[in-house]
Parts: sequence; C-alpha cells; structure tokens
Amino acid sequence: MISDSSFSQKIKAKTDNDSSRFSIQNVDPSKRPQKLKKRLNTESFDRSLVTSTESSIWRFQGDPKRDWQKGRTNNETLKILAVILESARLTRVLDIDYSRCEQITDRGLNYLWESMKKLTTLKTININLQGCHEITDTSLHNFSRALAKLTSVEEINLNFLHCYNVTDMGVRSLSKALKTLRQLKSLSLNFERCNNVTSVGLLKLGKSMKRLGFLETFTLNFSECNQIDDEAMYNLVQKLKSRNSVKTIEINFYRCAKITDEGLYNLGKGLKDLASLQNLTISFMRCTEITDKGLESLGQALKNVSSLQNISLNFGWCTRVTDAGMQSLSQALKSLRTLKDLTLCFEWCSKITDNGLQSLSQGIKTLGSLQYINLNFHQCTEITEMGLNSLGQSLGALRSLQKIVLSCAACSKIGNIGLQNFSQDLITMTSLESIQLNFSGCNKIINLGIQSLGQSLKAQTSLKNLMLNFSECHQITDEGLNHLGSSLKTIGSLRRIFVNFRMCHGITDCGRDNLRKALKNLPFLENMLV
Repeated sequence: MISDSSFSQKIKAKTDNDSSRFSIQNVDPSKRPQKLKKRLNTESFDRSLVTSTESSIWRFQGDPKRDWQKGRTNNETLKILAVILESARLTRVLDIDYSRCEQITDRGLNYLWESMKKLTTLKTININLQGCHEITDTSLHNFSRALAKLTSVEEINLNFLHCYNVTDMGVRSLSKALKTLRQLKSLSLNFERCNNVTSVGLLKLGKSMKRLGFLETFTLNFSECNQIDDEAMYNLVQKLKSRNSVKTIEINFYRCAKITDEGLYNLGKGLKDLASLQNLTISFMRCTEITDKGLESLGQALKNVSSLQNISLNFGWCTRVTDAGMQSLSQALKSLRTLKDLTLCFEWCSKITDNGLQSLSQGIKTLGSLQYINLNFHQCTEITEMGLNSLGQSLGALRSLQKIVLSCAACSKIGNIGLQNFSQDLITMTSLESIQLNFSGCNKIINLGIQSLGQSLKAQTSLKNLMLNFSECHQITDEGLNHLGSSLKTIGSLRRIFVNFRMCHGITDCGRDNLRKALKNLPFLENMLV
C-alpha cells in the first residue's frame, strides 16, 4: 500500500510552448481522470497526480534522502508513475532521474519500461540511474525491448554509473535495440565503474554503430571498467568510420589499465576516416601502459581529420609519455588549421621537458584560428623557464585567442624570469577575454614577477575574467600584491576576479585588504575572491 507521505515528491513537466505548462503534484482526488482513478488504489493515499495527454515533456525525479528513507517501497511508487506515464501518448521528451535511489530494483523499473514502449512519439530519452546498485542486466534488457519499439527516437542519454551488476549481457541487449533506431542523432552512454562490462560488450555496441546512418554525436564513458582492453578500441571506432554524419565524439577510458599503445593505434584507424568530425574529446588518464608510440599513432590519424574544430586530449598520469609524444602531437596540430578550441592535459607526466614544450609550441603557433587553449602541465617538474618562454612566444602569435587556461603548478624550476617573459608575450594578445594562470608551488617566483604580470594585464582592454593562483609561492609578499592591485584597478572591463595567494607566508591580511580596496571600484565587477 502507498501512504500519503511515501509519494510526496513533485514531478514537473512542460511543453515546448511555455503557454501549456503543467505540473504533476498534489491535488484534489476528485479531479483525477476517471480512467486513471480506476487503475490507482485511491484508498491507499489521499493525494493524486495531474496528468495530461497533450504534454510533450515529462520529467520524473526522485529524492533519495526524502522519499526512500525508512524503507519506503519505491517499486510501488514507480508502478504508479508508470500508470500515469501511459496516458501521456503525445510525449516527445522523457526525463527520468532516480540517481542514488538504491532501493529501486528491476521489478520497479520494468513498470516504467512497459509504459514507455507505448510512447511512440518520443524523440528524446534521458535516464539517470546512477548508483542504483540493485539494477541488473534484466533492467537493461527490458528497457532495450521497449526502446526497440520507439523507432522515432533521435536522442538517448543513459547513465548507469556504478551500477556494478550490469554486465556485457545488458550492453548486448542495448546494442540490439540501437540497431533499430535509424533516426538516432545523439547517443550518450555512461557505464563508469561497471566493472563487469568488458571488451565483449563494446564489441556488440560497436556493431550497432554501423546501422546508425544519421548519428551526429557519440559520447561514451567506460571509466574504471578494468576489463576494457585494446580490442575494444578497434571494435568500437572501426564501425563508426563509414558514418560520415558523425560530428562529435567523446570517449572516456580513465584508468582502464589494460589499454596500451595498440588501443590508440586501433582508435586512430577509425578516426582518420571520419571526414565530418568537428569535435573530439578523448581521455586516457591513468592508462599507464600508454607511451610515445601510442601518441604517434593518434597524431598520424589526426592529421587526416582536417575538419576538426575542437580537440580535448587527456593523458594525465601517463607517466611513460616523453618529449617524443609532444613532437608527434605538434606535427598533427600543424595540419589542423581550422582548430578553434584546444585542450591538452599532461599533468604528472614528469618525463616531459623543455624540449617537449618547445616542440609542442611549434605546432600551436600555426593555429591561426584558435580562440581557446587549455594546457595542463601540473607536476611536470622538468619544465623550466625556457619551456615556458617557448610556449609564451607561440601563444603571442595567435591574434584570435580569447581565452587562456595554463597550469604549471608545482613546476618548481619555473621562476621569475619565466613569468616575466610570459607576461611580455601576453601584451600582444589583445583579444583576450579570460585568463587563468596557475603557478602554485613555483617557489622561485618573487614580487618582481607579479609586478611584471600586472603591468602586462593592464594592456588587456577586453579582459572580463581573471583567475590567478600563486599559492605556496613563499617569496611573494604584500609588496607584490600592492603592485598587482595597482594594475588591475585600471582594467575597467573586469567582471570576475579570483586571486589565490594561500600559504604565501609573506602576505598578510593587510595586503589582502589593500587588494580588495583597490578592486572594489571596478565599474562592472560582479564577483571577487581574494
């Protein structure tokens, strides 16, 4: 039986037209549609839900802290929702979020899937079951059976993060259903920490890709799935290579320790034939078997994808990557003249030196259309002022650059001269709207370097956002803060400022107060954290 309190959450839905909004909430039971009243046990609770057959967007969201504490029967709740959903025949968007509702089981979800398969007008399906540990392959199988009947679906977003009872069998069922969705344009799958999913599941998933002739966006997250290996790369991307419609690919294999250079080689073979690809995001962070050879294979493939506009590559903690890997990426960048956004992460790759940064800089400076760059060399301890100088010179040649994010945190060999030279290069970047610099732990930086940086920032007449992190730079004192404040107060365009000098022992509360006073009169300032 369902009590009044066990169904206290509100479920909201609205149409694409704001004039026909409605909400599913507590109302007078007498207003409940007659057909619905017969199917619900009205004696078991005093509140009811409004339903509409003309709504186009339905959102169901549970609150695990409120609705399912004290052992409340959530499967029965889902059963009631399924009855209501079944009457919404014109629904175009279905949004279900029961993340971390750990008492949900296959039986409860099956009620929803049975109703979902009758919504033949569905275009978008968003399912978030993150942390629902009781879910097994049975739920995925029943969902897939329902999905196969919804041939008009164009967008699917599924989140099964940490549903560790899901295995290759569940992925196989999903793959079969995907084959029938010939109008699908966007697919996002999250199986992070589903450790029972292996390369066998990805093989089945890859085979379904070749049937999706209109697929434009493909997002896949198998982070910390320890059974994924090199074969998965081949099975997955090779099936996409004939899909000229694909414009966006996001792949995350964080901490999949069995992936090696061969996996990157297989990935590259699929990528190089995607003639329409514009956006590429790849993460192999903490895949410690990857070396320069893998980056060389990936770089060779990227040379052939001249349509790319946005690239994000994460090889953080891939400790076997060296300067040779930087050289391979540099050669690839020289072929991507239309690139607008570039993100590279090599944090804790301690074998990268100034030579690697110099090689990479040669590729970066050829990107004349680049508007955004994000470089992370945190804890790359062999990088010195010489490497930073090379990078600054290459960035200074990019006249279209609007946003810089650079982290050289804990690169302890970078000192005052490096920051001064980099600051001089900033002066030539007249289009910058956002600057984020992280030199935390670079103990050789002193007040003179902060003064030089401040003087360079004065030339940024379009600057709106500024984030500076010099925490644990022990030689910086109040004097450096005073110089910085004198410069920043002249940049009238600034809207957001974040300055971090935490654990700089020479900086006092008085110095911080003076900086705040210098900045508080900026005309457009919205947020300031000092």
